[in-house]
Amino acid sequence: MLDYARLYEKLLTCRSGLKESALDDCLFRMSRLEITVARPFFMEVLRLQKEGKISIPDLLKVFLTTESFLFRRNICDVPTNSLNKLFVNLNREIIRFENNADNYLQKFVYALRAKKESVRFPDDEEFNQALANKQVYLMRGRYKQYMFERFENGGTREIKQFYEQLDQRVYTIEHIMPQHLRQEWIDALGKDAAKIHEEWLHRLANLTLTAYNPELSDRPFAEKRDTEEYGYKNSGLRMNQKIAQKEAWGLAELEERNREMIQKADEIWACP
Repeated sequence: MLDYARLYEKLLTCRSGLKESALDDCLFRMSRLEITVARPFFMEVLRLQKEGKISIPDLLKVFLTTESFLFRRNICDVPTNSLNKLFVNLNREIIRFENNADNYLQKFVYALRAKKESVRFPDDEEFNQALANKQVYLMRGRYKQYMFERFENGGTREIKQFYEQLDQRVYTIEHIMPQHLRQEWIDALGKDAAKIHEEWLHRLANLTLTAYNPELSDRPFAEKRDTEEYGYKNSGLRMNQKIAQKEAWGLAELEERNREMIQKADEIWACP
């Protein structure tokens, strides 16, 4: 009981004690998402690593794969009511393959990928389709924060620590094409302005982060991009620097950014 309590403490404090910052960061992200359903499984995996049966690199991949598994399911609206049973039995199922913990990572991936229906691991096609069309702005706040933190920090060592700014609402989600269309926006979007606005307003391609939401508001795109104090060109966020490279913001730009972000999502939340 004491050994398991110490392992549980690692999950609560997001400190593995293994000198692997990527693992601690993963623990922190799942804590932010209030993901507790996998903790019984995680304690078993940490125990096996402590016993020398799983390497630290493989341990990290188990945690990152679980993170991807759970996030993909959330985006695809897969029901969560089967997850408790899945994670309680998962370690036992993996060990049962050959009655040992050899090649644990490979067995773990096989076990997850073999699941069907309500316990499935959404593949790239399902995930891409769901994310491309999801009304991201209407998602629960912690998932929106998590998603944009990953889009900004995923795939780079130059990590920005901005969860505190998100909590304090320094950074908020900005609609590039605004929620209220001024005449300049209607003219720029063209004859299908109302349709484009309805279809794309809350989708991922039209959203970013900013510390200047009130200042940007419903201004024309060129002002949002170029204004010296708070425009996208002067933003410290990588995602805004890419937006600042656009000459205009309409259907073509939304579709292009949608493809780019879906491609990056495949890399961040990889399906093994």
